[in-house]
Amino acid sequence: MAIAAILNGLTTKTKIHTFITLITNFGELHLHYDKMEPSVMRVVLASVFQRMRGCSPQWYEQRISVLESAKATGQIDEQQFSEFVSRLTTAPTWPDPVVEAALRKQEEAERRRIADASAPQGICPNCDTTISIYAETCPHCKAFFGEGSSWSIKPLNA
Repeated sequence: MAIAAILNGLTTKTKIHTFITLITNFGELHLHYDKMEPSVMRVVLASVFQRMRGCSPQWYEQRISVLESAKATGQIDEQQFSEFVSRLTTAPTWPDPVVEAALRKQEEAERRRIADASAPQGICPNCDTTISIYAETCPHCKAFFGEGSSWSIKPLNA
């Protein structure tokens, strides 16, 4: 049985067959692809299918009729109806993650600057710059005042 299992494992072939059929008003196109499973292929081609749906007037009209029916039965109000219709006609704007990260970093730096400005002040022993007494590093000379450092910020006499 062990030899049969090994031979079966070595000789068994699995093959992927992904078929895509595109139906238009002037014909059909059948495509075969053997490098991706159907579900993966569907995800890869999602933008193509979305654009094709957008080209169909029936798709838009069906969505509008569903929204009108929901508005007529009181499931959605006029404001929601207008918002949903605008979603059908306007492409979404997705935030850029790189820009969002840069903005968060900038906001954090500004919060830190404001907190440092309102905190008690001291003098950096390396460059004699006035900085927050709670700062772990000097923003001007990059001197380190954190744990294990031999330097410490000299408090200003109030």
